[in-house]
Amino acid sequence: MILVSGEFPPSPGGVGSYTEQLATHLAAQGVDMSVVAVNSPADIPREPDPGYHLLRLIQPWGKAAHRQLDRMVDLADHTWVHVQYQTGAFRMNPRINLAARRWRRRGLHVAWTYHDLLPPYLLPKIGRRVRDWVTLWPARFAEVIIGTNPEDCARLHAAGFHAWEIPVPSLIPVHHGNVEDRVAIRISHGVQPGDLLLGHMGLALPGKGIQTLVKALCILRRRGEPARLMLIGGHGKQETQTDPDFHANLLRQIQMSGMQDHVIWTGYLDNETIGATMACCDMMVMPFTAGASARRSSLMACLAQGCVTLTTTPQDADLLPPDLPAVSPRNPMALANAIQETAHSAERQEKARRAAATVIEGRTWDDVIQRHLYIYKTLLDDPGSGVQEI
Repeated sequence: MILVSGEFPPSPGGVGSYTEQLATHLAAQGVDMSVVAVNSPADIPREPDPGYHLLRLIQPWGKAAHRQLDRMVDLADHTWVHVQYQTGAFRMNPRINLAARRWRRRGLHVAWTYHDLLPPYLLPKIGRRVRDWVTLWPARFAEVIIGTNPEDCARLHAAGFHAWEIPVPSLIPVHHGNVEDRVAIRISHGVQPGDLLLGHMGLALPGKGIQTLVKALCILRRRGEPARLMLIGGHGKQETQTDPDFHANLLRQIQMSGMQDHVIWTGYLDNETIGATMACCDMMVMPFTAGASARRSSLMACLAQGCVTLTTTPQDADLLPPDLPAVSPRNPMALANAIQETAHSAERQEKARRAAATVIEGRTWDDVIQRHLYIYKTLLDDPGSGVQEI
């Protein structure tokens, strides 16, 4: 089995972290694994043997990548290629979308996990219909199609494809520190006793609702709340075609609103440190502009960590229980009100923690690995059989 990803640690990105953990867990279960990491620095020192072969490719997906993957297939006698697909992870480049057809013609079996269905960048005047067609092109040739959330699976079904849902679990280890650890981390970031520390976890990219969160912070500060915002993670994987000035505009917004002394940027952190930093926050606030979604590994990490978490109303009404605070997207006043109400109610906080535990049921790595193993075993035993249920 070869896993292909458009990003891989130590480069930041949820899909890369997911691919690394998936490969590690599958190798531990005896699956013969290799990983091809595209857009990945090749000069990174080798880690101790993780149980699988890792090939890093500096260049985007293209002819050179095809040739190297072909050699890997021939040397290791792999018969399956499983792509972990996210448009942004492949730098909005559609070349990878064309690979599934070539692999099938070469006699390989193809599995394709859609981490999202966002269309790639083509040309400025090419419309959404063509871009969606390119996004779904691999599904025409893949023998296994996987979605990570109910919304994407529904879209794939509506397009005529059978997709199985395997959720994205938390990629961050649960931190079991004590009060002293929590206080020490807060002090190291200049947080004062009595401050209301709001956390946001993940790369600062469009769609995360960080602009709305900064506006809510302004409202809270004007009300006299000693609120501070900690942005846990890097500044972004890459400049996007849709909003190349996002990071500069975000910094300008923070500066012009006078919030520069109340916003803390941690920069890139390893997963262990992320978990400890999340645990030191009074509340995690994840105001996604399109609403909360099961595809958001950052949201799952907040819930798995047991944090008091506030997010935005999901498209899937069944995703969040009633006691988990959620407000309408792009609504800073509603967000500020919800933060304030939750911060001053121990009862709301306890209900939010209990609700978080119910959301992550069935979304552990054990669940994810068992579902993958079921697919792989069924199709490796009988590649022509297809899999009808997970």
